[in-house]
Amino acid sequence: MAALVGPNGAGKTTLLRILAGLATPTAGTATVVGHAAGSQPARDAVSAVDQAVPLYRHLRVRDLLAAALALNDRWDTDLAEQRLSALNLSMSAKVGKLSGGQQAQLALTLAMARRPRLLLDEPLASLDPLARQGYWAG
Repeated sequence: MAALVGPNGAGKTTLLRILAGLATPTAGTATVVGHAAGSQPARDAVSAVDQAVPLYRHLRVRDLLAAALALNDRWDTDLAEQRLSALNLSMSAKVGKLSGGQQAQLALTLAMARRPRLLLDEPLASLDPLARQGYWAG
């Protein structure tokens, strides 16, 4: 695990967006796991979780997992289902009805079930300390 630290406005979020392929550098180049940032091999190797937990709140959990399966070649259904079961998250629950912590756990599960080589941003920022510790232990 590595941390990216610096004062507000230093460019941490911009750098993470470039590495995730969500932005293009205005100068220079960036590589991720040996590939140009934004290239298909780099995008396949990276998962990013935004602190805002961008989820389709009108969908049920099972529908969000089905969409993720359809969009990701390396999707690990077993990992996602086991993780959500351990968290007691119902597959029939509407995403928008979940608590903030449950939504954060769902977003983390979606990111990790892609089996990335690199996970970007602060995916654990919205979890309480016990949930954060449990995520890395489990």
